Amino acid sequence: MTDKRIAKHLGAAFLVVAAGSALSAALSPWTGTATEVLERVSENLVQARASILIELLVTSVGIVVLASLLYRVFSRVNKTISVVALGMWIAEAATLAIGQIGALALIPLSREYVEAGAPAGSHFQSLADALVAFEQRGNEIHMVFFAAGALLWYYLFYQTRYIPRVLSIWGIASMAVLSIGVVLALAVDYESYLPYALYMPFEPVIGIWLMVKGIAPHSQEVSHDESDRVPRIRGT
Repeated sequence: MTDKRIAKHLGAAFLVVAAGSALSAALSPWTGTATEVLERVSENLVQARASILIELLVTSVGIVVLASLLYRVFSRVNKTISVVALGMWIAEAATLAIGQIGALALIPLSREYVEAGAPAGSHFQSLADALVAFEQRGNEIHMVFFAAGALLWYYLFYQTRYIPRVLSIWGIASMAVLSIGVVLALAVDYESYLPYALYMPFEPVIGIWLMVKGIAPHSQEVSHDESDRVPRIRGT
């Protein structure tokens, strides 16, 4: 496969993952109190199933494909960093998929809850709380693997100049900010979309750039000595 074709596939993978994540989040009924989640899921079974399927078949699979393509591009430049980044994103995809177990279990539970007359203070709420927490914690953990892998991939983009450095810097800087939000979410249950705002447009932009422009023909592969160095990224 030529570099031009790989770049197009890479760009398409970025777009698919970004679209899958956005669509799944838009359809997601897993936020709110246990009672709210149970009622919302029972009223929107098709939407709930669609959110899970998109997360599993589009986002999770797309992440593995994207990581594999990035590894193919960068392993010839720095195999050590590429292997670590590949492992991080495969772990991300696996964690994301496992987290959907909680979401999937909420579907039959919501139906039983409604059939029982939506009793207040019942075991349904307790079980729903546990399942929602499982899904949310899985999402938080998958973001750790995502952020770690992304910083490494975008560092390699910066190092090789395969894309304009302004795009690489955008990726690194926005991911550094996002990483702070991820750590806060795990440490103190911080909930805000602000740390994600700078990064959200990045994947569509880099995807379109790679599909239209490809990998820069004037880009340079690093020397063996330089490729063995561990990257130092401010804020990580």
